[in-house]
Amino acid sequence: MIIWLNGPFGGGKTTTARLLHQQLPTSLITDPEEVGFLLRKSIGDHPTRQKDFQDYPAWRTLVAGVCTELERQTQGGPIIAPMTLLRREYAEEIFDALAKAGVEVDHLLLHADSDTIQARIDSSMEFPDSEERSEKVREFRRRKLAEYERSCLMKSFESRRRSRTAFSCWESPEVTSSWPVASVRISRRICRSWTA
Repeated sequence: MIIWLNGPFGGGKTTTARLLHQQLPTSLITDPEEVGFLLRKSIGDHPTRQKDFQDYPAWRTLVAGVCTELERQTQGGPIIAPMTLLRREYAEEIFDALAKAGVEVDHLLLHADSDTIQARIDSSMEFPDSEERSEKVREFRRRKLAEYERSCLMKSFESRRRSRTAFSCWESPEVTSSWPVASVRISRRICRSWTA
């Protein structure tokens, strides 16, 4: 089983993934972004280079393959994949490949309102030693926020339509010092559904 945690950048996917992993002892966390970094490094400055590695068909094929093989390696996982997927056709391509491989997917959307996400983006410091690099990441996330908002409802309807994909949507709490506690609550709700 793949537990795909989707949502906006700054929405708590990585925190929730770590907390789920702690509560599901046979689980693994895989980061589809690492596949993108590998492709970006391999492609280098080739004329076919894309700004967003999700635009590479190879990324989507490799992510589905990695998730499938990890699920087989662990004899059912669960494999936790925290990754923002904004384009419906990309999500369908990955989830269809997983379904064809006989891998069950629980697609969970962690959602927060725009002001909350904006505050998280503005306060993020991905590179503590480099404000310039951190600001580039924040700019990327700000650009993607509008795209996320346009895609959220569409993904909800599409995901519910899919017969092999379970879909849930939870509202993430406002940004406070209790954010990890809220993620624990969410992950406990998720865990109960697999252990019941």
